[in-house]
Amino acid sequence: MKEPSARKILIIYTGGTIGMKRKDGGGLTPDSLENLRKNIPEVDQLPYDIEWQELKSKDENTGKEVFIDSSQARLETFNMVGQRIKENYEKYDGFVVVYGTDTMEDAAGSLSYMLDGLNKPVVFTGSMDPAIDREREKNAGEIKNYRIEKVNDKKGSDGPRNLVDAVHLAGRSGFEVPLIPEVVLCFYGRIIRGNNSHKYNAQQRDAFYEPEQQEVIGRIRHGEDESSVEEYGLSTDFKLECEIILDEKSLLSSGEPSLNFHKLEEGLKILPIGIATPLSADIVRYADVILIFDRDVERESELFKLIEDNRSDNAVVFYNRRKDAPSSEWCKPESMMRFRQALMKLYYVLSRTRDPLEIKELLKHNLRGESKGEIIRESKILEKQAKEVEPNHERTLR
Repeated sequence: MKEPSARKILIIYTGGTIGMKRKDGGGLTPDSLENLRKNIPEVDQLPYDIEWQELKSKDENTGKEVFIDSSQARLETFNMVGQRIKENYEKYDGFVVVYGTDTMEDAAGSLSYMLDGLNKPVVFTGSMDPAIDREREKNAGEIKNYRIEKVNDKKGSDGPRNLVDAVHLAGRSGFEVPLIPEVVLCFYGRIIRGNNSHKYNAQQRDAFYEPEQQEVIGRIRHGEDESSVEEYGLSTDFKLECEIILDEKSLLSSGEPSLNFHKLEEGLKILPIGIATPLSADIVRYADVILIFDRDVERESELFKLIEDNRSDNAVVFYNRRKDAPSSEWCKPESMMRFRQALMKLYYVLSRTRDPLEIKELLKHNLRGESKGEIIRESKILEKQAKEVEPNHERTLR
């Protein structure tokens, strides 16, 4: 086991509220990495060997390198983060990604798939209030507009605590078997599996908490030995798969789906279902992958009955996880994922193979702990699939 001072931690600063400063006329604007470190001096006093790096993207309008606006982040943004970790993987024992909260769940979810066989902690964090506000008390208007009820949210910033917690978590990597060898969120004292995360509240600091969410600490068993890591499917063979190579425009044009079918050139038919989506038995019967989001509770029973009666036997269905999930043969625990997390998994699978049979098999299974049930690696799934298909079936795994 390494001593804390020998554990090398890389903090990758991409931007986000935590590092912003206040403008004279009101509002927030990005600030420098240097000032973030000044605003949270506790980080550099921690007992680890800490290094910092900036990660910026090119502004489409000016062509200048700027900090990442997480509300505008896309797959190429997540690929940049994954690539930076890949480049530095052998040099460090753990990684902290300081990132904006708007798409933190998407970034953490996508990286959990990209970093196949990850054997070191990758910890996402950020804040709801800028670190520069650590001594500032909110005024009455802010308290009212943001519906702030918790006393400790009315003063200061959550940034210092979140970042210090995240570095400590990444620092728990100096063991032969890291305590948390996966992508997680560390926010407001919680540790949440990256591909289970969801920004539940945009007004309060406990933004990523909701009762049915899985917190990692209860599942990892603190990683005491090789067997516990192996039990949860966390391979020690890091394959450096750090890029989703799918053109987003070929599937969905933004973070939320349109109300139309999306048919890929390989023939896979994807059906996103929202509140206003017009449905019929023929439409459901036609779909290979069904993504249910923003459900209308009053319409839900009718919707699930329609899907249950008409879906193809081989169709893969994802729906937003909740406590009172309907009881149906196809409504299995592994199908319960947040829409945006299901979308990240779909993007990943489509970037690895365009074979419809393989796509459906990979979507059905628990690849990275994103759902309940045994974790099964892609190689095992595809190996089994290859044995079951006809000898002349051509595989298209990328």
